[in-house]
Amino acid sequence: MLHQLAHKELLEMPLLKGLVTTTLTTLHTRLINECDRTLSMVLLAANSSHAIYFPQEQLLSIIFDLYKMTEMVHWDHQEELKREVKYNIQLLERQAQEDVGCDDTIATVKEMINTMKQIMNQCICQYYKVAERAMVIPCKGYRIEGKNRYGITIDQFSSKTMTISEQVEHMDKDAYWYRNYFMGNPNTCHFFGYKEGDPLLISAIVEHIDDKKQYRIIYRSKQNPDQRKVIMDSFLLNAPLLSTCDTKNNDYIPDTTWKTIIETTFNIPFHSFKKMSNELMISSGLEEELLKLDEYSLHKRYKFGVLLIKEGQTKEEEWFANEHDCPAFEEFLNIIGKKIKLKGYNGWAAGLDRKGGDSGEYTYTNTWYEHVLAYHVSSLIPSRPGDKQQVQRKRHIGNDIVCIIFVEGNQPFNPTAIKSQFLHVFIVVHQEIWASKKIWRVEVVTVEDVPSFGPSLPDVFDNEQDLSNFILAKLINAEYAALKSPKFSLPMARAREGIFSNIVDKGWKILEEMDRTATVTAIATTNVNSDTSGSSITTTTSTNSTISTASASNKKKFHAFSPLIPFDPLIK
Repeated sequence: MLHQLAHKELLEMPLLKGLVTTTLTTLHTRLINECDRTLSMVLLAANSSHAIYFPQEQLLSIIFDLYKMTEMVHWDHQEELKREVKYNIQLLERQAQEDVGCDDTIATVKEMINTMKQIMNQCICQYYKVAERAMVIPCKGYRIEGKNRYGITIDQFSSKTMTISEQVEHMDKDAYWYRNYFMGNPNTCHFFGYKEGDPLLISAIVEHIDDKKQYRIIYRSKQNPDQRKVIMDSFLLNAPLLSTCDTKNNDYIPDTTWKTIIETTFNIPFHSFKKMSNELMISSGLEEELLKLDEYSLHKRYKFGVLLIKEGQTKEEEWFANEHDCPAFEEFLNIIGKKIKLKGYNGWAAGLDRKGGDSGEYTYTNTWYEHVLAYHVSSLIPSRPGDKQQVQRKRHIGNDIVCIIFVEGNQPFNPTAIKSQFLHVFIVVHQEIWASKKIWRVEVVTVEDVPSFGPSLPDVFDNEQDLSNFILAKLINAEYAALKSPKFSLPMARAREGIFSNIVDKGWKILEEMDRTATVTAIATTNVNSDTSGSSITTTTSTNSTISTASASNKKKFHAFSPLIPFDPLIK
């Protein structure tokens, strides 16, 4: 006991504690790498012509370091846990010495490596719980926002209510341009084209502000983001001649103006494009497709995971197995949402079953301004008997992007303990009682390549409304920020490229078909006129003059109809 107290007192010394923390973290990283390397050697040997060997030397080396790791940790009156950990290490040592000639080497080594990693995780969690009093364990590849420590108090609480901005961060708010300014407007023009084989699509419209004109333009290409510009009429150096403009229609813009804007602003020849009216965009369904493309990254319905961690739990199997029996957790859920019965519910339920009860009887939902949230609460989703992996629960939460971790007791959270390709942000919440007053500590853990996002984190929360507003805003901002990480942004960009290319190809084919139809019609009309001219060649000069005028009129009609031939006389 005296040895334990002396060990704990030494760990309270800042210099020594920092040294132990660095040493333990380095050892943990090295052992994880050695475990992975050992398993890889066995798997490579199994896939080659060489006989499978049992890596006894490597395993015993790792086991020796595991003994050292347990001695660096203060177990804080948890002698039973320490004995359990050491007993498991002894079993591993015995197995490494005796199973050299085992029949299923790969399965044995996999099981041993998995047990070793669990022991390392237990040691790391225990150390950060006692020595650091940390809410979150620092892990490679993750960034922590906040420096909270369990049990540390502050002098006084702020009496001011937090002000949370309703503006969503990392959201492309201008993606609503097409809906707000172009959609359904008969004066909207669309220009379909290609540059070096890559599709282009420009939407353009004229607006009138205080007797002045301005041109609103969306330029889309395969590369994100779209370019959105407002160009004042004074910008145009080559204004069209007054005689070419339709003075009766103030919204009519000659193609010479669009030519000047497009070539000057985007440095692309105007002849690379075909022009489509908004009427044709609507009838062909392209307007609706373009709207979905522009707003593909925006959404107003969200799904978030909520997971309960109890005192002493360090593995995801334990976390996902927890039942709904924690009063503080229930209280927190009522702060961030409203409990609803799933069966017969007509609102957004984040994919949970609202008919047969497979997803449980209840869940929680909420709204924040125009945004609708629904939660996947692990302990409310039914677990199947004998399912140690809790597949039903993890199927929902493991496919979320952001997850709330509610911690009962002082157990630190290890983000690497959850195996998921999608989870990129964890909001860790812990409740404490200070002088009969409830307070909540919050820290945020993100994958490193997720950009920072607000609102900024205060020391603690002592007001339920502040906590609710903060959590809701943080959740939504977290999702948009996570979508900027390569894991999501690259696949989304590839999907957008495919959809965009299909839209431009479809529009281009429609316009080409119109050109062919116009050409056939013009040729047929010309032939009819030629036949008429041949039969009347012996008539008077006045008759010839009339025929000539009619032919010119037909030619003019052809030019005005064909999208391929500019109907504006000033285009060269």
